[in-house]
Amino acid sequence: GRQVIVSVPNFGHWKNRLYLGLRGRMPVTKKLTYQWYETPNIHFCTIVDFIDLCREMQLNIVRQMVIDESGRSRDFHGRSAIANLSGTHGVFLIEK
Repeated sequence: GRQVIVSVPNFGHWKNRLYLGLRGRMPVTKKLTYQWYETPNIHFCTIVDFIDLCREMQLNIVRQMVIDESGRSRDFHGRSAIANLSGTHGVFLIEK
């Protein structure tokens, strides 16, 4: 296909930041259930990290959404600090 949908867990979410800041350890939550050394994921990132990676790889983000803790989604534009703090996941429609 010409487009792909990518979903990334957001380590920039405020609860992850608080957990890390107060406990000094990588978070284990309902959404991120693995210890950092057991995760099937290769790389953890924030929504802003993923947007920057797409730019570096010259990929066009056609649409970007953030999903909050309640499972609600909303579109956002640019490198939104609010989306990075409030979203547990980012969902992106990208193309070359």
